[in-house]
Amino acid sequence: MNADVDCSTAKCIALTFDDGPGPDTGRLLDILQSENVPATFFVLGDQAEKYPATVRREYAEGHEVGNHTWDHKDLSTLSAPAVQEEIKRGADAIAATGIPRPTLVRPPYGAVNDTVRTYAGYPFVMWRVDPLDWKYPNAARVTDQIVSHAAPGRIVLSHDIHKTTIDAMPSVIQQLKQQGYTFVTVSTLMKGVGLQNGQSYFTRPAGMTGMGVVPEQSRSQSQGQSQSPEGSQSSPSTIPSTSGTPTGSTPPTGSAPTDRPRH
Repeated sequence: MNADVDCSTAKCIALTFDDGPGPDTGRLLDILQSENVPATFFVLGDQAEKYPATVRREYAEGHEVGNHTWDHKDLSTLSAPAVQEEIKRGADAIAATGIPRPTLVRPPYGAVNDTVRTYAGYPFVMWRVDPLDWKYPNAARVTDQIVSHAAPGRIVLSHDIHKTTIDAMPSVIQQLKQQGYTFVTVSTLMKGVGLQNGQSYFTRPAGMTGMGVVPEQSRSQSQGQSQSPEGSQSSPSTIPSTSGTPTGSTPPTGSAPTDRPRH
């Protein structure tokens, strides 16, 4: 779905879902299918073993499947061999479901350090919009946080293990479509960027990002509203600073919370 979209001209946004599959992921897939919306699923290896048919369905229906490691360890606390094993074991479990081996990694908690950057062997997909759906299980709030902090080229973080997140998706999709957004996978969003192993990517670089044509209704609704591209929710404090971040993908700043979620 939408694999041929050119995000240098189209107004693109990428929905991503972490920590699954879970018992309710099938319902999310039904919603995405009915809306013809592609997404990227960052799958845990131990969950892929529990729900192999769901992983196969994600891939078969045109979504992208990325690697969220085997069991969500904080990679920045591990030795180099342990980092590689967490990533490899996750990739092995995903490939064992019968789909291609993933080429993208989202590190748990967005946590990377020099060891992880050097030895992981993959680009890191982070996020720019975080509704904190793990902390606030309220569909209306999730919808508001995603829609109000959406911007062209951004990557949206959510979790398909939370029922209220899935409940929010029909409204999220409808409102963003009304604003002229085209939904794409992360790989489609980043086409032409040239992803590098060990680098972190939070959004498509601004100079390479299309704005599309905003419908008149959405344009009038947005008049008088001003949202900094570094909004409070879209610049979550759970994203660590990284060195060597590509131009146009500067990570948000802030200190990590004490009650770190499973991102």
